[in-house]
Amino acid sequence: MLMRALQTSGFEVELAASLRSYEGRGDAIRQQRLRQLGERLSQRLIRRYQRAPLTRRPALWLTYHLYHKAPDHIGPAVAEALGIPYVVVEASVATKQQHGRWHAGYQASIIALQRAALAICLNPVDRRGLTEAVPTLPQADLPPFIDLAPFESPGQTRRQLAKRFNLDSNRRWLLCVAMMRPGDKLASYRLLADCCHQLAGDDWQLLVVGDGDAASEVRSAFANHPAVRLLGQQPTPTIAALGQQAELLLWPAVNEAFGIALLEAQASGCAVIAGREGGVAAVVADGQTGVLTEPRSSTALARTTRELLDRPQRLAELRRCAAEHVRQCHSLEAASQRLRTLLQPLL
Repeated sequence: MLMRALQTSGFEVELAASLRSYEGRGDAIRQQRLRQLGERLSQRLIRRYQRAPLTRRPALWLTYHLYHKAPDHIGPAVAEALGIPYVVVEASVATKQQHGRWHAGYQASIIALQRAALAICLNPVDRRGLTEAVPTLPQADLPPFIDLAPFESPGQTRRQLAKRFNLDSNRRWLLCVAMMRPGDKLASYRLLADCCHQLAGDDWQLLVVGDGDAASEVRSAFANHPAVRLLGQQPTPTIAALGQQAELLLWPAVNEAFGIALLEAQASGCAVIAGREGGVAAVVADGQTGVLTEPRSSTALARTTRELLDRPQRLAELRRCAAEHVRQCHSLEAASQRLRTLLQPLL
């Protein structure tokens, strides 16, 4: 998506390297091997670019998602050798790792950030850590974005969806779309299950889209609630159709970075109720496209959901604003314009 946005901006984009520097176990030997691979690859790229005609050399290097578990061992060296700007997108700094199992990756990330001409932040929460680690680092925001086409196209009707998934078309449909994996996602699902047990009324049905390693735990959490339907993993067109027919997407958002599913729901015309945590406020305009509740509170989630279900005109207004807000601020086109504004002065 980032490459598509850059291409839409008018930039010629080349994937320079496919090396994945991520190391998630804290294995110092593997981290060292990845660093050596990156250094060899950077030298190979430098030789390749220096032999190329000036018109075919890169004008800017951009690295995505830089942090201690996935340091950049390639970009800074290439940018330095070619004398071109080095830019990072969605970099983050966890200072507690400077003496931990990923201290080498932490140090490499700090060196890369010190070299950077610009850090583009998708999640505003990352800004503080970047500033503390490298006070001189120029920073700018890029709102998270999606391709709106699948979510604005008419999908299956309510009747078709009800028949396909054995849903009650007379009830208000609430939606949840998230991976089922241990940790924060499972914690969110358990809070959502608690919310369902507290949510008054029998006029609603919760439709849960997702699958993963924690699927059995999620099923257990919802086992005793007859108004919950687990639909499993679904393709994007089905998710878009469900969003168009649902009234609210619910998600506790425990430690959520920002939540692409929240953007996709709004693009479909579905309002959002989510916990005010992480970068969720960067994608949900509180009071305009949905409501952000007290973090990790199933009670607040249930209360807010009931209040909106009992105010259909207010809910309809939120749904209209949600689709328009995403179109203006979080579309591929909006991101393309923003990237051009940020990068063109560096060239």
